[in-house]
Amino acid sequence: MNQANETDIRVTMLNSFLSCPHRDTDKLKNIHIELQKADPLFYAHLAAWYYKNGDIRDHKEVFIGALICDEYTDNRETGLALFRKVPVYLKTRILGFIKGKKVKIRVKTGKKITRNKKQIDEVEISEKNVGLYKNVPTSFKKDIEKFLHYIETNEDLFDAIALKNANDLKKLYASLRIAPSKRAQEILFEKKRPDNSRLNVFKEITKAESPAEVAKLIITNKVPYTVAVGLVDQITPTILVALINAMSPQEVINNYASLEERGAMNNEDTKTLIMTKLEKAKTSQNVSALKSKQAQKGGRIKDEGTKKILDEIADIQIKKRGVITIPTAVFTDKSGSMTKAVKVGKAVSSLISGATEAPVYSITFDTMAREIKAEGTSLSAWEKAFKSVKSHGGTSIGVALDYLIKKDYYVEQIIIITDEEENNYPLFHQSFPQYIEKFKITPNITIIYTESAYGSHTFSERLKQSDIPFDYYTIPKEDGENDYYALPGLIPLLSKKSKLDLLYEIMDTPLPVRKDFDRKKK
Repeated sequence: MNQANETDIRVTMLNSFLSCPHRDTDKLKNIHIELQKADPLFYAHLAAWYYKNGDIRDHKEVFIGALICDEYTDNRETGLALFRKVPVYLKTRILGFIKGKKVKIRVKTGKKITRNKKQIDEVEISEKNVGLYKNVPTSFKKDIEKFLHYIETNEDLFDAIALKNANDLKKLYASLRIAPSKRAQEILFEKKRPDNSRLNVFKEITKAESPAEVAKLIITNKVPYTVAVGLVDQITPTILVALINAMSPQEVINNYASLEERGAMNNEDTKTLIMTKLEKAKTSQNVSALKSKQAQKGGRIKDEGTKKILDEIADIQIKKRGVITIPTAVFTDKSGSMTKAVKVGKAVSSLISGATEAPVYSITFDTMAREIKAEGTSLSAWEKAFKSVKSHGGTSIGVALDYLIKKDYYVEQIIIITDEEENNYPLFHQSFPQYIEKFKITPNITIIYTESAYGSHTFSERLKQSDIPFDYYTIPKEDGENDYYALPGLIPLLSKKSKLDLLYEIMDTPLPVRKDFDRKKK
């Protein structure tokens, strides 16, 4: 598939995976509805494929919500099967998306403010109405009712969910007018907690007379780290051990900087526990690919050994999305208008270097080319390598290709991050035949279009006129450096020989089937 077919709604949908809507699901809704109507079977398989390979919760919310309301019964069944797999907070989001809801949109202003003696990004918060605004299908209401009644029959399970997601449970009951059991009614709506309920743990922790007693309560009730630190005045090593034991590998990554600041790496017991959790994160199915890279961005993590492990976690998790097995060049446009491309370029170089089993050459260009080499695959290593790269000058994409020829770099894939405003010689389409002639290979070309004030489609038009095939993806205008979480979506796209191969893989993804709730499972 090439640029001649770039308006295909399937391609538009794949492009959407490179953005993070930040709760503004209306940015995705129309694309989903259009594809759902145009090709309902592909849409269902794509939802199943994204659930397995995607990271962004907003995309999963829209997929599942749209399928549950699909006019095709089979697609509704797929949506309900996926709905059963997601955690409670996401179940509530999906219900809200179907009915319509008000969400808070947080946007960074680009300024820094001081809070608690720390410099943080200033954020503007606004509200917006989003969603499908549809009646809830009867089959969906019945499925939620089954779920709620299932957890009611297991008091320990119900309390564990209510401990973290009480408000979400309340919304599921109240929004659909589902009558809770007597015990659920008392806990959620009357705030009466049975004496034997683990929900009394908050009060017990604040009354505890020793760190050992607090630690026991945390371990027994699996109290979340963020909740516990707000309840306990002094976090001792004993309490830290209990907290870390109760944390998932992802929670350890998310809260590592806080743990380090509380002295967890200065105690051998807590340090060993943290390292054990981080080792598990390498193979865990529930670890976000880039959160381990992002965890280092603020500079709060000091331990070098931990930084190395976080890099390894990211690389392993990224490779789960796909492995690039062919030599690859990444061309990053650093001409005067391309500040954004440079930021995207270092993130993409980091991702690809962590997901490849073949050489990667990162080349920046304006009217001359320069190779960028990082000491490692981490995002911080690429940040350092790109530190001296500034946007200025004209644009010659061909000069980057000439650099490969002069350096004798053999590649089978070229990824070009640009706004397509190619206005200086050598021109890429004129140099491309020279590369083919020298290396006896026609590299796959992928354009990652990043909008700018001077952007055009000059470059892709020249490729089409020269009968040079290519694939095309777009980084949305408002996204980029702030959406590293979405960029791992590139790896499944780039690890295939073409978009057509990817589309076939999506269609081969089996559709999930609903299974009866396992009442023995706790």
